[in-house]
Amino acid sequence: MLLASCLAPPELCAQALSVGGGAGDSGYNVGSTATIRASLKGVEGGANRYAVFADIQYAGTTAVTSVQMDQQTASAPGDLRYEAAWPIPSDAPTGLYTVVVHVEDRSTHQTVATEKLRSFAVYRKPVRIVRTDLDKTFYSPGEAVQCEVVLQNLTDHEMTGLRIEFSNANYPWISTFSGEANLSGKQPENPALALKVLRENLALPAHGETTLPMMPAGM
Repeated sequence: MLLASCLAPPELCAQALSVGGGAGDSGYNVGSTATIRASLKGVEGGANRYAVFADIQYAGTTAVTSVQMDQQTASAPGDLRYEAAWPIPSDAPTGLYTVVVHVEDRSTHQTVATEKLRSFAVYRKPVRIVRTDLDKTFYSPGEAVQCEVVLQNLTDHEMTGLRIEFSNANYPWISTFSGEANLSGKQPENPALALKVLRENLALPAHGETTLPMMPAGM
């Protein structure tokens, strides 16, 4: 039985090998770095027996980017952990990316295990809200809220015509307007959102930051 086990194909010898893991976050901005983590359990032989790769693919396409994963020093006996960093191109398409980890036996150069891990999304966010500071922690009813905002341009070109708003309940799927348009064609703002415009036509230099000083932002 021992001889038969040793002569078996690598795929059969590694049947007990299980792969887990996934992306370090559910989504990443273009130009940032996606972290992929994987773990191998049921490892037989030395820790250097396997080479582990993360195959990253934009969902619905055939092109695959394969990144070799680095073994982590915190690995326990029989449980190896790996990590890879994939720099997302600044012109990468936004949407869903799938991750498949495949494990190769270094001695035979054959794949002994594959596993589809959690997918992640790539989005394009040109401006980041670095920080918002309020003048107080608690407010009385009707008391004005003072707010300071720090904004950062994440692109390599100037951003112009930005409108900065403060609201008590502003979500992307809630219209900022309500009712019928007036004679000029402009709709009134939704009063339920209590919108307060902090700045109109703001310009941000490429990769620059701007601080909007403390100002009234609502009640």
